Amino acid sequence: MEVCRTTECYELILYTPEQRDRRSGSIVLSDPAPEECLGFIGSETYGWEGKIEELMGPIYALAQSLQDLDDKEHALFNEVESLYQEALKQQKAGTEMLNSHLEAIDEWMGFYKARMMELDLPRGQD
Repeated sequence: MEVCRTTECYELILYTPEQRDRRSGSIVLSDPAPEECLGFIGSETYGWEGKIEELMGPIYALAQSLQDLDDKEHALFNEVESLYQEALKQQKAGTEMLNSHLEAIDEWMGFYKARMMELDLPRGQD
């Protein structure tokens, strides 16, 4: 691929060896552009609008696929975040329940110790 410098728009054109001037190595252009022209950079398209649109179709499809993957990634991230938040809520609820049970056990142990001390007879006495 070479940049055609014989026109003002500097078209990007693929040339075959037959299109080169054998003596100077320069590119010989005919008007309209040769069929080997794959595209352009500039204002003149030489009737290649359809070819460019045809080439752009797969590019747009790839871009859409990438967008779809990005959307799926965001959806998965949101789902994982939701599951994580739910796990934190359950952990907090479990911790609160455990603390409540520990407080109840401490209360019961305090009552038990106090009751045992009330019932405790001095040692050596029957």
